[in-house]
Amino acid sequence: PPPPTPVPRPSDLPSDAPDPKPLAGRPEREFFVKWQNMSYWHCSWVSELQLEMHCQVMFRNYQRKNDMDEPPPIDFGGEGEEEKSDKRKKKDPTYAKMEEKYYRFGIKMEWMMIHRILNHSVDKKNNCHYLIKWRDLTYDQATWEAEDMDVPEFDTYKLQYWNH
Repeated sequence: PPPPTPVPRPSDLPSDAPDPKPLAGRPEREFFVKWQNMSYWHCSWVSELQLEMHCQVMFRNYQRKNDMDEPPPIDFGGEGEEEKSDKRKKKDPTYAKMEEKYYRFGIKMEWMMIHRILNHSVDKKNNCHYLIKWRDLTYDQATWEAEDMDVPEFDTYKLQYWNH
């Protein structure tokens, strides 16, 4: 919750009366959201209020299924993974950045790696987009991504696609 806001002492309050209690803030929760028809690269934090306003049915269903005071547990895989992760973070700064932004919230590394490029399209503004099939995800979870998106090895896969 935000820090309490102090309330100014009213002028008509007797001097022996205690100061008014500060106003306590309402806790603001945020949820890590994977957007429909977008890849895991586009996940973002959304406030509870935004979800209540724009995704009412989905948010209510989520509330029914999960205890809102305790978030659902995240399955990170087998035992000993934490030690390997710490070693890798020290060696590879890119992995450390990805761990901080995505992996620690339950997104698997494979879901953010390109398996292959399936198709391309060019819009009216001459921007090229590629239909990408992601590793360990099904074809119905393939997403259209902009040509200039910053994904590891994207240029290599684009070259393979055009050579094919």
